[in-house]
Amino acid sequence: MLIFLLFLVFIPNIIHCDFDSDQIKYILDNKEEIYKPGDVVSGTLENHYEGDLEIKKIKIDFIGEIRSTNKTCETTDCELLASTIIPLFHETKEFAGKSSKSSKFSFKLPKNSPMSIENFGNWVRYYFNVTIMTNKGIELAPEKRIMVTGGLDLSKDRKYETPGSCKNSGKTISIQAEIAKNGFVSGEDFKVKLTIEAKQKSKIMLIGGSIFALKSAITKTGKNNKMKLTDKPLEISKNTRIFTNRQDTASGLYQGSQKTFGGAGKKDEIEFVIDHDVNAIIPSVPFGTIPIVFVNHVVNIVVELEHDDIFERVTCDIPITIGVVPTKGVTFKTKPVNMRSADGEEFFFDREIIEFYAKYPHIEKP
Repeated sequence: MLIFLLFLVFIPNIIHCDFDSDQIKYILDNKEEIYKPGDVVSGTLENHYEGDLEIKKIKIDFIGEIRSTNKTCETTDCELLASTIIPLFHETKEFAGKSSKSSKFSFKLPKNSPMSIENFGNWVRYYFNVTIMTNKGIELAPEKRIMVTGGLDLSKDRKYETPGSCKNSGKTISIQAEIAKNGFVSGEDFKVKLTIEAKQKSKIMLIGGSIFALKSAITKTGKNNKMKLTDKPLEISKNTRIFTNRQDTASGLYQGSQKTFGGAGKKDEIEFVIDHDVNAIIPSVPFGTIPIVFVNHVVNIVVELEHDDIFERVTCDIPITIGVVPTKGVTFKTKPVNMRSADGEEFFFDREIIEFYAKYPHIEKP
């Protein structure tokens, strides 16, 4: 910290942050501001500054980076110490001051760019920074983020058509849940077949299922905790730490007329559907796809029964994969959807308090 302060003392130009979003505007040619890996990101940088400063040069930086943190922090210093940051790319273009009122720019996203993710201090981010060199020093304009979509094409691998199942037992209850396949896209219903074996007659309190997204970041620990883009994806070991957020994104309840289950070793079979908001599920990112961030999904089954005034709860998880192109045989239309955060806001907001879902193709029900 002391070195940084000394640096500020001797730096010849003072850095200010006086240019706001009304004075420097990013006008992207793609109005939705959603891109795929390999796309060209082009637009116009408009300078509406009418003050007394003389603008000598404007520099625009296009940056992609990944960050993971191994704990929840409340201060910037803590975040820096707890974080691993990998630069994906950093490109720069400069414009002369006299011609900077309206400046065209164009950058190309690398073909291997991972999709955007934002999750409690862990992110894959793509953004613009603008620096304005004036006769009085250096000015900074607010950054501008874009969204990069991505995900798995489930039609290319038959393994996603394989059935999935889980089972678990309590003191008097045993459950087994089954799904017809393990690969889905947002918009498909998750049909669950559930077998319940209760040793005695039991009253149904709750039977249902949820889709959970397990969004994780993996960080190096110890002194050698920095990474480069050329590093291989981290493996889980004693020298790494996992930070995972388990988030419920969809749910469904058994709505049948049956009020009781079990008795004398009887097995009961039911079926129900986990329906969901098509805007709610971020696609899976398999471990090892990108260096330090991954997203897994499970179907979580819950059975709650009561007998003789005793309450019993049994759960189990079925691992699934959420892609962006469905398995073969799914013929719904696809279209892009404007994904919003849980509070209804767009994702271009305060990075520390608003968690967003990305914008992805989804399945449109007929």
